Amino acid sequence: MINKPTEQPPANAGGGVAQAKPPAGGSGGASAPAPRIKGTGTAFVVNGQGNLVTNHHVVSKCDDVYVWSGKKLFPAIVIASDPGNDIAVVEAPDLSVRKIARFRNDGPQLGEDIMVAGFPYATMLGGSLKTTFGNVSSVIGLENNASDLQISAPIQPGNSGGPIVDQSGAVVGVVTSSINNEYLLSGGGNIGQLMNFGVKSDVVVVFLKSHRIPMEIVSAGEVMSNAQLAADALDYTYLFVCA
Repeated sequence: MINKPTEQPPANAGGGVAQAKPPAGGSGGASAPAPRIKGTGTAFVVNGQGNLVTNHHVVSKCDDVYVWSGKKLFPAIVIASDPGNDIAVVEAPDLSVRKIARFRNDGPQLGEDIMVAGFPYATMLGGSLKTTFGNVSSVIGLENNASDLQISAPIQPGNSGGPIVDQSGAVVGVVTSSINNEYLLSGGGNIGQLMNFGVKSDVVVVFLKSHRIPMEIVSAGEVMSNAQLAADALDYTYLFVCA
């Protein structure tokens, strides 16, 4: 019914993180040899301890996990996971935190403008942050799932775990999935248009609190331009690597 947009890199993908070599030894960064990458996603920092939120399905099949920053792979560990809501938290203790994402104190509003930040198709498009824009299409997900929201912002494989932010840069959700068009067509329907989903920020906050993971909650602030939103997300959103 849905697609979970975690990128599975091709064996001979050109360029990008799949062929980037981590530094040999030293603090802050993975040691050689480079890990064999199974897939990539997105994660974002929520506190100064190096805790990052991503999706459960991004981490569930990994033997090792890393955060990519400054052309280095920083080792991380999974410290909490919720398969039902597709949330996970990893800790990258050696990551130098520049900024943290903050969660909005109320839920997403129907019709409000949002931005998605992430790393789609990282093995082809490289390890630079990509952003898309849209709005909140629905405040419920598939089959009336009240924990989810639907968004019109385009997402691709690799966007899983990325933040969905409002016009002030506050997090209102986390990208989880998109509609499976093959499923729609098999039932005699049409291809879905911009039917993408995320888990609401208040669900994520409850999860973080239950695991005593620090985070910041804020009210909606001043409206920022799209360029300002992207620059803000650049400092707390990271490419997640599953090996």
